[in-house]
Amino acid sequence: MCDDFLTWDSKRKLSWEDFKGNVEEQISHAAKTQLRLSFSYDSDYTERTTRTRATIKEVIVKANFNKTKSWVKKDKITNESDSQQMLDHEQGHFDLAYEFSIDAKEILEKKLLNTSYTFAGKNKEKKEKDEQKQGGKLTKQLEKDLIKKHDLMQKKYEKDTDHGKISSKQNEYDERFAKLRK
Repeated sequence: MCDDFLTWDSKRKLSWEDFKGNVEEQISHAAKTQLRLSFSYDSDYTERTTRTRATIKEVIVKANFNKTKSWVKKDKITNESDSQQMLDHEQGHFDLAYEFSIDAKEILEKKLLNTSYTFAGKNKEKKEKDEQKQGGKLTKQLEKDLIKKHDLMQKKYEKDTDHGKISSKQNEYDERFAKLRK
């Protein structure tokens, strides 16, 4: 993953320095966290004369924070307490993405582990392109459905906590997320 992204890590929390994106002034919120779930698969390959058979052996799902699309309106931070409360709320988005990535991995494993597909190509480049196409037939819709579900969970988090302003609800989420770091 390039320097524009952070992959969720139990030992590293976000800091305001991670929010490097251009502020979207038309948005009333004080900060925005841009996240991305990434999906990858490791496969075993069996070469045949004209085609290759791939069998999915591992599913990898990661929660990533996009530093260049996440931002904070520093003028909205009036004191250290408010700053920490806001940052904790934004960290909650990242934690929720990680929590979801665990569930997404389990769903994909149930549907895809040991699933096989074949691909062909006259040279390495064409083989790779066909592999992406054939593998994509198996995975793309599942990934889209999971991304939609993740987006709904993020919206629910915002609604439940009113963007971190309902401290009792935020505390419930914070306690839940703290378990991810143990």
